[in-house]
Amino acid sequence: DLSMLHLKLTWNTLLHDHLRILNQMKPVVLAGDLNVAHECIDVALPLTNLGKSCFTREERDYFSKFLSLGFVDTYRHLYPSHRIYTYWPYYDRPSKLNGWRLDYFLISSQLVSKLSDQEIHCGVDGSDHSPQILNLNIN
Repeated sequence: DLSMLHLKLTWNTLLHDHLRILNQMKPVVLAGDLNVAHECIDVALPLTNLGKSCFTREERDYFSKFLSLGFVDTYRHLYPSHRIYTYWPYYDRPSKLNGWRLDYFLISSQLVSKLSDQEIHCGVDGSDHSPQILNLNIN
């Protein structure tokens, strides 16, 4: 359902502007459910889901705008071709055939040298999203 897409795009504009300001002041780590699968590798069924909520051109373009601010998608940076997902709809969770990578760590580019690893724990129950751990070597 794309009826709320305009609100999401408004939110993305506000988040983009806020991240731009923060990133000029200090290194930033943004973590959370961004409700977008950025690339085809980030959704199990890209052709089936193209144009649907979380996989529209507008949402994906906004994610690219975050990256153009100097942010790095940590998982994709570490594992450029690895298919892994962080979300499955409840109705499809048992099959794990319709996964999406909607949850991200985005870090300022000046933190990339401190990036050690990112773990996604797909086998943990209790939510439709998988928990993640970001490892940064900060002294």
